[in-house]
Amino acid sequence: MRLSSSKSGLAGILVIALVASTLLVLSLRRQEVGSPVYLARNEYPDIFKRTEARGEPMVFNFGVICKEPFKELEVRYGNMYMTQVPEFKDPNFVPNSSDPLTIMEARTDVQNIKANLGNVSIPFDVINVSVKIGNLTHSKMYRGVVYDFARTLALFLDKRVIGQIFEVFAVLKSDDGDLLYFSGVPDFFYDRSTNIKYLSIHHNQNETTYQAETELPIEVVPVDAAPPAGELVFRDTRRDDQIFIQMNVESNINTLPMWIQQPGLMEYLIEFVRVYANGRLEVSELNVIPFEKEGWRG
Repeated sequence: MRLSSSKSGLAGILVIALVASTLLVLSLRRQEVGSPVYLARNEYPDIFKRTEARGEPMVFNFGVICKEPFKELEVRYGNMYMTQVPEFKDPNFVPNSSDPLTIMEARTDVQNIKANLGNVSIPFDVINVSVKIGNLTHSKMYRGVVYDFARTLALFLDKRVIGQIFEVFAVLKSDDGDLLYFSGVPDFFYDRSTNIKYLSIHHNQNETTYQAETELPIEVVPVDAAPPAGELVFRDTRRDDQIFIQMNVESNINTLPMWIQQPGLMEYLIEFVRVYANGRLEVSELNVIPFEKEGWRG
């Protein structure tokens, strides 16, 4: 049973439903002391599967509740994939003996973006993260940092361009020294028009739904018409306002970044969701999802 898309207010936003053939990881968080935003839902697949030919979408749900009024509440998405070890400005740099922030600052791609930005007054996002990666039988704790240049580059580039270029980067390091590198786009999902089949955005009883274009004789609002760069802005929110986003994704090997077909890279993808209240980061969820090992080339 899929989550209802009816405009049923509180019930439609807070009810937890099972989605057939998709095991969701559910995160219902206790209220954090002093935080004005309550994370009500953070659901994502425990394994990311090839679903384009199966008709069994990967379902992502995210929801928050305002504990006080805000002039502006912003929800930002990022979607990242594993990469090879990046090029470093110093060819003698040894990442294994450095912390994630030092590694990030040593990257050639990051330094090139920073050099092009020059003395921009709006800083890019630097967010410390920690996450457990693995499966039920074997997992490790990773700590790291994410750089997101989207808000800064939006000063110079159209937001629809922003969502199509790679300007979100992550470096994660485990307690035993294992390093993972990720790059991605600031958007709900990579290549949204191909991979996202359904996107529903709720603000209390107001709902806006976007769907993949179809040959059926029905009118739909296309996914490309959704807010660009995975950025949702809600103004003048009130206490107890509820924001809920549902996204159904169907992918195959050809609709994901080409580089992940290299050996060892089709291991994990990241959904990175943040909530800013009046410009201050209040919620940061780094969801690391392992790829299904088989079936992608079928």
